[in-house]
Amino acid sequence: MSLPGLGQLEATPEILRLLMEGLSEEDTQWKPAPNRFSIAETLEHLSHSEGHCFRDRVQRMVEEDKYCVDIMNQIAGVQAALEQVSVHLMENHLRHCVSEAILEGKGEEKILEMMDVIKHFSRS
Repeated sequence: MSLPGLGQLEATPEILRLLMEGLSEEDTQWKPAPNRFSIAETLEHLSHSEGHCFRDRVQRMVEEDKYCVDIMNQIAGVQAALEQVSVHLMENHLRHCVSEAILEGKGEEKILEMMDVIKHFSRS
């Protein structure tokens, strides 16, 4: 049985690599507000969440023929967590890296890069 949510999980490492390209250590520690996660904190949260419940757990539920609604609820939780992380990373990237590139006259390159990421998201 193939589930759509599993495809999104498999795409996550590549999406994160695209979003993280060119970030410095300082960039990963930047927060848009004091009560928001930095990129580093977001990735730590994602890593913890992934180890806790993502791919292996969903696959195991399918293999064990668990109740379909339980599997769908698990997938919905996974998708929501991934979406939160992706949106947060994108926001940080836009506010920090892209705005800096625009000020340096390299905005077109960063905008095209973000359009590629957005197109990738829309195919997921």
